[in-house]
Amino acid sequence: MIRLDHLVIPAPSLEDGVAYVKEALGVDVPAGGKHPTMGTHNHVLRLGPDVYLEVIAVDPDAPRRDGARWFGLHDQETTRRLWDEGRRLAYWVASTSPMEQVLKGREALFGVPSEHYRGESHWRFGLRPDGLPAMGGALPYLIERPEGTVRTAAMPDLGCRLTRLVVEHPEAERARATLAALTLLGPVELREGKAARIWAEVATVTGVRTL
Repeated sequence: MIRLDHLVIPAPSLEDGVAYVKEALGVDVPAGGKHPTMGTHNHVLRLGPDVYLEVIAVDPDAPRRDGARWFGLHDQETTRRLWDEGRRLAYWVASTSPMEQVLKGREALFGVPSEHYRGESHWRFGLRPDGLPAMGGALPYLIERPEGTVRTAAMPDLGCRLTRLVVEHPEAERARATLAALTLLGPVELREGKAARIWAEVATVTGVRTL
């Protein structure tokens, strides 16, 4: 079983990402933290009791890092191009435990477990060699947190609630079959589309808005 965990906006900079969400949802996304293993940092916005939005970017103060980073952030040229094309909400993450059970035989789709930490927090993340998700983001990244961890518990509630996540892809049926086999939980709708893209409806204190 896997469950929708969070939505991801990979931005050229945190300032760009936070400004976009402010324009789209009318809220200032609270600061998150740094990820030493990936050289990234983020802001996070609670979207419900167990789902949130992450704005993430390369941390300019982090040591230089070789190799792929999650969400394709090692390729800043492509990150900027997708941003300028309007692809802001780009990826999504689903939680699972134990991760090995889901990944077995599906490594080409979801990668292999990698260990990450921030202070006393730690988690495991499925990562492919290219740092990107399968099917252009129609399939999620996978994350495993320690049992009993609720990532949103410490986040301020600014009144935003995810009502629907729509995932579009030319081969939506193939993605749908993969997710059905894993028993996906959460308000995720897969649709046929000309290209891979995702968008979300979010209820805010001023009405329903779209990312």
